[in-house]
Amino acid sequence: MDKKILILLLSIFLSSCSSIKIAENVFINTRNDLLFEGGDIGNTNISKTDSNIKPPFKLLWDYKIEAGFPYNSILVTDYIAFVSTLRSEIFAIDLSSGKRLGDFTLKAKGSDACALIYRDNLIRNTYDDEDSYLLSYNYITGETKWIIDFRTALSSGVLYNDLLYFSSRDGKIFSVEPLQGKVKDTFYTKEKNLSNSFFAKPVIDNNKIFCGNINGFIYCYSLSSKRLEWKFKTEGPVYCPLSVYKNLVFFGCDDRNFYCIDTSGNLLWKKALETKFLSSSTFFADFVITAGIDGNVYCLDINSGNQVWKFGTRGTITATPFRHQDMVFIGSFDGNLYCLDANNGSKLWSYKTGGRIRTTSVVWNTFILTASDDKRVYCFK
Repeated sequence: MDKKILILLLSIFLSSCSSIKIAENVFINTRNDLLFEGGDIGNTNISKTDSNIKPPFKLLWDYKIEAGFPYNSILVTDYIAFVSTLRSEIFAIDLSSGKRLGDFTLKAKGSDACALIYRDNLIRNTYDDEDSYLLSYNYITGETKWIIDFRTALSSGVLYNDLLYFSSRDGKIFSVEPLQGKVKDTFYTKEKNLSNSFFAKPVIDNNKIFCGNINGFIYCYSLSSKRLEWKFKTEGPVYCPLSVYKNLVFFGCDDRNFYCIDTSGNLLWKKALETKFLSSSTFFADFVITAGIDGNVYCLDINSGNQVWKFGTRGTITATPFRHQDMVFIGSFDGNLYCLDANNGSKLWSYKTGGRIRTTSVVWNTFILTASDDKRVYCFK
């Protein structure tokens, strides 16, 4: 990028935002904290903490934010929740008190990606009518560190071996050096006469990167050779992020099937569930747990694809099930946050919010967090 353009961009972004400046040092625990969407490079949506919590849970606080939330919006480190909104805002909220510590707001059209935390920096994509920017903001100093103009909307990111990986709406996957903000590698799709947009984030396993595309292909690239290793064809667009668990790749597709393929691209099984998917998956023992836009939570055996249990809500589901110990947390458009028994799908607890729940709920330590279309972030203990 031209240096004059970069300086202009920095001045625009800095002059048009409020700030987050955390007064004390933030201790990041990479083993326990939720630093990017899905919690780990395989996007398994499993709690990293071993806290012993049991329902019923009580509302600790709720915080009003005048904006909607993307399908994944909540990160947590050192008793601070960082919440991304559809208006390109990031709010920092103290977990214990529910008080706002600050917010970072860009005058951009919006963003449907979740932020990512890397060494006291919040990294997120935001876009307007003509351009799309990836930005790094330091929440200790309150300074914007760098901006990259990608000219296409990006997914949420994943961190692997000190590189950030993002997919894009123009059919590419980028790796970015997070301290200097420099693009390192670019992976391409080259399907003729097809739209090649990635709407979901990539996932990583064993030095391979995987991503589903709306052209119906699942792509696998080697991070060593930088080459396409294989592609797997479905019969419909793939909008939801993949998940990798026990060297198997799981995903739902708009062809109304849920798939399991191995990391070499071989189909192991597919299960007709008669729904489309925007949700990713979580896992418990030898179960894969996902949700369809039909409002059902499905639990399948990872070896056979046979249905173990199903739980029905009264609304569409776009959030991803999130597991803590033997409990699964999931929000629905019916406004409820549900806690289910991962063994059999029975309801253990629920809480009715004032709006539809689109975003994935998370558990960190003893705190349970979700966000609703009533423009509130909820915290339970």
